[in-house]
Amino acid sequence: MADFIFFNSYLILFCPLLSFVLIGLGHLNSENKFVSKLAITLSGISLGYALLTALTYLISVMGHGHGFPYPEKMALDGAWLNFSPTLTANLGIYLDPISVMMLVVVTVISFLVNIYSVGYMKGDPSFNRFFALLALFSFSMLGLVVSSNILQMFVFWELVGVSSYTLIGFWYEKPSAVAASKKAFIMTRFADAFFLLGILLVSFQSGSFSFQTLNSPETAALLNKNFLFAGMSINMLTLGTLLIFCGGWGKSAMFPLHVWLPDAMEGPTPVSSIIHSATMVVAGVYLTARMFPLFAASESTLFVIQCIGAFTALFAAVIAITQMDIKRILAFSTLSQLGYMIFSLGAAKICADGGHHDAAVNPLGYSAAMYHVFTHAFFKCMLFLGAGASFMLSTVTTS
Repeated sequence: MADFIFFNSYLILFCPLLSFVLIGLGHLNSENKFVSKLAITLSGISLGYALLTALTYLISVMGHGHGFPYPEKMALDGAWLNFSPTLTANLGIYLDPISVMMLVVVTVISFLVNIYSVGYMKGDPSFNRFFALLALFSFSMLGLVVSSNILQMFVFWELVGVSSYTLIGFWYEKPSAVAASKKAFIMTRFADAFFLLGILLVSFQSGSFSFQTLNSPETAALLNKNFLFAGMSINMLTLGTLLIFCGGWGKSAMFPLHVWLPDAMEGPTPVSSIIHSATMVVAGVYLTARMFPLFAASESTLFVIQCIGAFTALFAAVIAITQMDIKRILAFSTLSQLGYMIFSLGAAKICADGGHHDAAVNPLGYSAAMYHVFTHAFFKCMLFLGAGASFMLSTVTTS
């Protein structure tokens, strides 16, 4: 039974994709009530199957008393792109504690935001387009968290960027919204260029895109060598991990790439809620956690992660207390909380195993970061929805 549930876990992604296709291609001009019911129903099915998958994983995999790290489950896995006889990128669904947790978080918040948006977007001429784009965003984020390899993650990573661009600039008749969407898109693409370079460097050296292979001690040992560039000796492991971290640096808006996030408030409040809670901005934290065994093999990389996280947490909190607009206060609060998460990951150390090359990750900082991802997702989502509700109430009272 468990294998049957895991095998069909693609339904979690299929429902929001189906919602996007049906609304975007067939019902853009349909009655708003029908479109909202369709979107909420498919989002609810996705949520239901995510909860079933999480419960099954908890009972059948984690319930057997395994210690950290918990065993993973490859629900689906098949060849996708063949780059060379020795390097093939697969397409699959990878289930482990952090991906299962994120499945639940993303589907719950997506479902709540869909319900909330019915009232918030009422009367908007682009009501149906909003629900189509919201479904695309949910599909992209769900695909990102269950990716079985780093190239597949990068594809969904870019889909998240495109869909967030369309949602931030949803009210494209406003010049400020257009400018904010462009800033978010360009700055995150700048960071993603380094991310892609890191993927190419690490994957072609190790001969695999798979997370299991990339996070193995053998890959860390293979990459831990120096090469000369412009007369300087550079460690390949440090360079590769820092380049990959650059993707998370931009997506999670760490200093100094933080400037796009407050401007993203130009989008509708439900967009601010879903982007600033469990989805887009924590993608960088999720990437760091997913690649943490490889990152932890480089002390220099962990030191950079610590410094960036600690400074962003303090810097953004100080700015937040000087703001007057409630949504900007919440945006800078999000930046500060993301800094805490990144710092916690950077503070998790490697535990040497009797002097051998094999090592185990200390789970304390890692677990604290992922626990805060879970808690922050819900309280920040509700804070944004509460801010939007108070704005609608004040508007009705004034009118």
